[in-house]
Amino acid sequence: MTTPKPLGNPRPPFPTPVGAFVDGRVSHDEMLETARGVSQQDEKKIIEKKKQDVSTAEAELGRAEGVRADRRRAFALHLGAFVVVNGALAAIATLAFGALWFVWPLGLWALGLGAHGAWLGREQDRGVAQARKRLGDAKDELDSYLSLSPAQRSIPPRDPSLTDDEEARSSGKRA
Repeated sequence: MTTPKPLGNPRPPFPTPVGAFVDGRVSHDEMLETARGVSQQDEKKIIEKKKQDVSTAEAELGRAEGVRADRRRAFALHLGAFVVVNGALAAIATLAFGALWFVWPLGLWALGLGAHGAWLGREQDRGVAQARKRLGDAKDELDSYLSLSPAQRSIPPRDPSLTDDEEARSSGKRA
């Protein structure tokens, strides 16, 4: 019996550079040369994008700190109004009426002021902390990218969940 011929196009699906394959394998130098495919323009774009991420995070931190300052100012105004109004109510109640009815509005307003203070402490710290974390992450990403050698910058990061064989299969090459 004769063996059937394989079906399909006998030419490779992608053009290969001359001398790219020796015995069906790619040499280490050829792999590195292929991996260095990121041009200098692409690298500049990447660095500019990372710098823009840092400046965006800095602006976001500035906005979060501005919001925090505005909220503190609003709380200070609330506290000032509480003291002035309840002081006036206490003076009017004791001098004019000789009664202690002012404790009811004072107590209820104190509850509202306490809730405002609790919300202020929780929200302002969360927003600024998130903005600081994003800024730190953006700066770390830029610093780690700039600390790489040019050859390392052009090689895409390896998926740590894949073994060498799985990575070779997923990229369509043989290990």
